[in-house]
Amino acid sequence: MRDAWNDLNGDKWTAADEEFHTADGLIISLINQDLSEIEIRSFLNVGGYRIARIRAELKDPSLRERLRVLPPHVFTQEDRDRIQDFVDAQASENGFPCAHGRIKTYLLEE
Repeated sequence: MRDAWNDLNGDKWTAADEEFHTADGLIISLINQDLSEIEIRSFLNVGGYRIARIRAELKDPSLRERLRVLPPHVFTQEDRDRIQDFVDAQASENGFPCAHGRIKTYLLEE
């Protein structure tokens, strides 16, 4: 079971959402079997906060349906498309090739 958990949990920064929910499902099944937090943490590499979060979600399912609120200063996709269209419309020329990356493109003065 520990190997399966390690495969599901993976690296916390690169774990896919599906694997994260599968791992949460494993913890939920253990909670539903009336295992204590200490028993769950003894054989799964999981923190107390995660178990507490899952217990709270079991009591109030609306906590699972969190929507990510974007800050007001974030560009929308429409803004990004408009900026890209503006930059593409400007006269430009290629810079000198460099071994360290892409060839830079410079805007020309009119």
